[in-house]
Amino acid sequence: LASPTAVLSALLTIGGRRERISAFRRGRFAAPPKRCHSQLLWLLSRLPASQSPSAVAVQDYTTMTLTHVVLLKWKPGTPDSAVEPGLKKLEQIPLTETYILSYRIGKDLCVGRTKMNHDVAVVAEFATEDDYHRYATAGKHLDAVDLLKPHLMHRHAVQTHAREWATPCSQRTT
Repeated sequence: LASPTAVLSALLTIGGRRERISAFRRGRFAAPPKRCHSQLLWLLSRLPASQSPSAVAVQDYTTMTLTHVVLLKWKPGTPDSAVEPGLKKLEQIPLTETYILSYRIGKDLCVGRTKMNHDVAVVAEFATEDDYHRYATAGKHLDAVDLLKPHLMHRHAVQTHAREWATPCSQRTT
């Protein structure tokens, strides 16, 4: 059977929810509550002090946000004026929706392999999956989507619990 430390390690390093729960089932523990944060706290409450991970690792995991990234590519010949109303509506959403932690929209700078690039990127961060679903189904968001959809050739999106694997340059000491 897996040690509590091995189970915690699996919880901290494995991305998919199914894998985290199966790691608990392989150990001596019954499956904890569904939310990842609750799973971690549940496990930590059962670890002996000698096997507790560093507070930094736990804090990094428990404060991880849901990051939503969307790339949009317009149909050939679409003028900026056609998509501007939809982009303006998207830009207005974070001004009134306080559950959005961060929200960035940017047009392609046409640097590099421009024929392969998309035209616009949207990156939004949410504290929970519920907050993301609230955003995705919000009237303002759906109105913006309706304005942009006729001009879309491609839309690519991902929702992830993105982590920083390296210390940002501004925080490095050497």
